[in-house]
Amino acid sequence: MAFEISAREKKTRKKRSPRQTAIINAMETRMVLESDKLYSRLSYLNLIAVVAPLLGLLGTVMGIIVTLTTREVACCHPGPLDIPGGFQKALVSTLLGLSVAIPTKILYVILSNRAKRMALEVNLLAKGLMARFTDPE
Repeated sequence: MAFEISAREKKTRKKRSPRQTAIINAMETRMVLESDKLYSRLSYLNLIAVVAPLLGLLGTVMGIIVTLTTREVACCHPGPLDIPGGFQKALVSTLLGLSVAIPTKILYVILSNRAKRMALEVNLLAKGLMARFTDPE
């Protein structure tokens, strides 16, 4: 979340001393860096939530291929009762992938909303602090 400068802020910047401007610039820079650091760490949770079901699907496809291939090699034509057991084993990877992805995505949304709220609060506090550096008119 980037720090936005208001029109009033732009006018008062001209009235500031170089030291005041340096302090405010340092605050703005630190806010942006900390915000980026927080959001980049949260993106790992989102990555896990997106990749886990895909890995589960990959395992399922591989399991089905192995099941059909081994059944074909074992006997010429697999019977209808031979295949469901192999599919059941293959679908376990999908279950595991979704079991990881769903709670991870929920956690990501909760923490992302909390991070946005914290960034907004810090932004408001910083604006109040920066207003103290403004020379009285």
